Amino acid sequence: MEEIYAYAQQWSTKRLGCGFQTEYSHDNLVAYLSKTFGDEWKIYAPQSCEKAPSSFPRKNNKTSQKALCKFIDRDDFTMKDADYMLDGHCETVAAALSEYVVRIVNDGALGPDVLEKAYELIHKDLTAKNVSDQVALLFAPFKRNELMWKVAMGDNVQLDTSVRKELVAGLDPKLPERLRKVANQLQTDNGTASTIPLYILNYIWDQDELTVQDLEQKGVETAVYSLHVIGLVLDPKHRSIYLADPNGALLPGGCMEFITIPVAPHGLAPSTALSRYDRDQQEKTKKKKRGTASVTSNKKRAKK
Repeated sequence: MEEIYAYAQQWSTKRLGCGFQTEYSHDNLVAYLSKTFGDEWKIYAPQSCEKAPSSFPRKNNKTSQKALCKFIDRDDFTMKDADYMLDGHCETVAAALSEYVVRIVNDGALGPDVLEKAYELIHKDLTAKNVSDQVALLFAPFKRNELMWKVAMGDNVQLDTSVRKELVAGLDPKLPERLRKVANQLQTDNGTASTIPLYILNYIWDQDELTVQDLEQKGVETAVYSLHVIGLVLDPKHRSIYLADPNGALLPGGCMEFITIPVAPHGLAPSTALSRYDRDQQEKTKKKKRGTASVTSNKKRAKK
């Protein structure tokens, strides 16, 4: 993650207006992967966020921070590090979730039920545990450090940490070829499911839902750039791909939207108007105004 972090530091960490269009579902990512792998591969995305493992531990407080420090057990890992990790633990949680998906697939399951079962099982395990055990389950991949994805990937997939920055969806034009190469490699090996991490640029919104007045101003700054990660679980035997997103499904009006893939400037000044949710809200407002204007016009005609 060091190289990705260095790359991300090129951007301001202050609140920003959007410079790229965004999406609030996995549909755009699914379309990108469908184009990458072809029609013979089936791609499954999460449909719910009710049992998302990223919601654990329930609170980022001294109890969970102390539990994480104790679990990591390193002199250089401080309470401040724990606070930071608990606020942004999508990578280690994605790796943990992917391990569940891999086990389920390798046990013979396939189709849309795979993700639903994985979310259900990890949620059940997390709910039954205390904070210390929740931390141990979710941060076990992080504790492996460079081997974070090793269990989920298996011995058949080789991923050097230095190329992680090249696994950002829609940013590197060579990524589709790299993903196809991994899939072909798995098909020629023993055919067991394996995972590779897929990083996704996004905006995280740090305000409540924008008002109509905010939208009309178009200059309200609400977002910070961020880098999300999901586990891309490939089942070469059945040519299926499962998106193990630690957040589950994205929600309209939620705090995160993926930057539209392929990543490219929209050509407009940075503005919240580029958010998919805000664009939809603006369209609804326009339709409502058109509808009101139409009713008013009809009433005037009726008076005549």
